Amino acid sequence: MYTYHFLEALQGAGNKPGDTEVRVSNIMNHLGKAVSETARELYKVEQVPQNDMTGGDFVIAKLRGGKGLPDTGWEEVKPEATQTIYKIRQIIEYGTENIVNVQKIDNVHIGDVIHKS
Repeated sequence: MYTYHFLEALQGAGNKPGDTEVRVSNIMNHLGKAVSETARELYKVEQVPQNDMTGGDFVIAKLRGGKGLPDTGWEEVKPEATQTIYKIRQIIEYGTENIVNVQKIDNVHIGDVIHKS
């Protein structure tokens, strides 16, 4: 849920029409609202992301390659952004297919270390 809304924010969900950059404050504001709403709607629980802005508000990314959000704002680009998020999800899921939980390993050479039982 957090990651999904984070990816939305990187694509402009927390920005205003005409903005061309995503700042830390845009991301944190969007996460504070969206994560809380989704947790409440889907799971009937309260979840409030914490953030610390002591590092200042700085640019994270250029919106839509620097083109920025259209005058109509986030809602116009949301369908395209959602498709991008789902593509990222597929890549992540595909990349984790071969991850295994190793309980015991015997007589294996990894790098310059030989593991023997």
